[in-house]
Amino acid sequence: MIRFVRKLPFLTVISFFYLSAAVSLISLWSDTAGAESYWRRYDTLLRNYNLYGSIGLTYQKQWFENDETFSYFTQSYNLGLRGFVVDPRLVYFDVSGYFTKTNSSPGEDFSLLGQNMRVVLLQKLPQKWLSSWKYIPHPITLRFSHYANSAEYTNYGISLRYGKPYEWTLHEREVRQQQEAGANAENEANANAGASATAAAPKQKGTFLGLNFPVTYFDYDHYKSTSEGQTSSTNLYSVRSFMQGKVYDYRLYFEHQNVTGISPLKRTLVQFEPNYRFFDPDTKRLLDIYNALRYQNIEGQKTYEVHSRVNLYRPFGYDTLMGQGSLDYSRTSDKSSTTDVFNVTSTVSYNRVVSPRLSYMPFVAVGYGTSDTTNSHFERVGSNVSVDLSRVFRNTSTVFVGGSQEGLEYGAQTFFMTKTRISASLGYAVSSIAQDNGRVLTQRAVLNASGPIIGNLSFNTYADFTRRDDDSDPEDPFVEDALRGAVNLYWYFYRTSVTVGGSYSQVKRRNTTTDKTDVTTLSAALTRVITRNTLFTLYSLWIRDSLKNKSLEITPRLQWSLRQTAIDVEYKYRRVSLLGAPSTTDHRLTVNFIRYFSANFRM
Repeated sequence: MIRFVRKLPFLTVISFFYLSAAVSLISLWSDTAGAESYWRRYDTLLRNYNLYGSIGLTYQKQWFENDETFSYFTQSYNLGLRGFVVDPRLVYFDVSGYFTKTNSSPGEDFSLLGQNMRVVLLQKLPQKWLSSWKYIPHPITLRFSHYANSAEYTNYGISLRYGKPYEWTLHEREVRQQQEAGANAENEANANAGASATAAAPKQKGTFLGLNFPVTYFDYDHYKSTSEGQTSSTNLYSVRSFMQGKVYDYRLYFEHQNVTGISPLKRTLVQFEPNYRFFDPDTKRLLDIYNALRYQNIEGQKTYEVHSRVNLYRPFGYDTLMGQGSLDYSRTSDKSSTTDVFNVTSTVSYNRVVSPRLSYMPFVAVGYGTSDTTNSHFERVGSNVSVDLSRVFRNTSTVFVGGSQEGLEYGAQTFFMTKTRISASLGYAVSSIAQDNGRVLTQRAVLNASGPIIGNLSFNTYADFTRRDDDSDPEDPFVEDALRGAVNLYWYFYRTSVTVGGSYSQVKRRNTTTDKTDVTTLSAALTRVITRNTLFTLYSLWIRDSLKNKSLEITPRLQWSLRQTAIDVEYKYRRVSLLGAPSTTDHRLTVNFIRYFSANFRM
């Protein structure tokens, strides 16, 4: 008997165990009062089943100028049945089969046959069950899938959840006793007014610090694939546990993967995240602490990581004190070497509101990092200033100075923004780093604008110009200019939307010689709702670069749907012209048809 059980698939044994347990629970509970109010009787049950599926047909043809043609015809069929046994909260199942076949000309035909099964046990437990039954895991999900063509793929697994919605705290009897003792002490103190106030025991309010019971999810999956006589299998174990309260959020992850066969692999991951949030509704103070401890082992290469983030928000009237800090440490080791990386940063800022139209925010930022090969650091002080210049314009400016391992640095930026229907911003920024051998000066100008023009016609545009003057290498100084810009127009009218746009980008680098590259694009899109069930779209794209390479793409598409039937027809025209090569034209026609069906019946 033992040998016979060992030969059974893992999913079969687990399924038999939990199905037997569910039937036993029903039998035990059926003898107690209240069972009939939860699980309905088998002889009076009207079983609801749902038969569903789909039929899909796809035809695709592609042809070129040299009369070379490719065509594909794919037919897909899906049929499934879902329902429940006794009660949907007890046993729910979903079984389906899938078949697809593709005929290629020229080429080989392709077919795929598969089936899927999913069983969910104990989606919800009866509230009148004995307390001992409430501790069993639920829901429990069993799954199985198998697909076969020239190769074979099999997957089976199990998922379960375990959790209780209460806190670990003092026993209810102890809580009641402490509350009664506090009330008696208070009454005695009131009766003896002349006695010392310290003689009275404090009243227990009944609120005790507790931890919510963690919610844990367990998943196991086995994957097996066989192709050309070679077999590969994967066992994947996963455990996720969450425990949340008013100020804490604990998360624990465990994952183990074992792959055998063509590409063997062993991987283990453990991660713990203790996070905290402290908020005072009276003072609006907020402190967020995010932490992560991580261990990973991949084929003997071990990695240990520690991450921590702290965010502080402390209002003082209209002013606000803000602080951010981070710490990151990792160690990677194997049989031959060990690598350590450490980084820590901190930023403190204070937002001072002088008036409703003027505010400024000084800040200080420091950071340090080290590894086995390099060390890094930075220190920076500065301030932001925001001012409403008028009812139309607003300005935001920033200045800073600091240093790093690369040298002394400074910078400034200013942005002017509008507060009208047409939103626009114009900004300029400059920064410099003084190194031992030279200086790197970067300047940037940005323009953004968007808004309505007239009626349903609107636009958006942006332009960005950056210049980098780098003479840190005396043997190869250079100046690099980068320009990017785009303009788009949007027009909406009766059941139709039109979009027309273009973009341009250029990068020019000058030293002893001048190198220049640029790309220009033009695009247009039309969307028209012909009827309630019919949608037509037309899209076009033209691209040209500095080498005079060009490409043009035009794609009309028609979509129609009615209830559970949908038809999609798309034609794509693409022409490509490359420098030094003849142009090529590609035509592609795709027709998709799909029909869904679903029917409910009873037994």
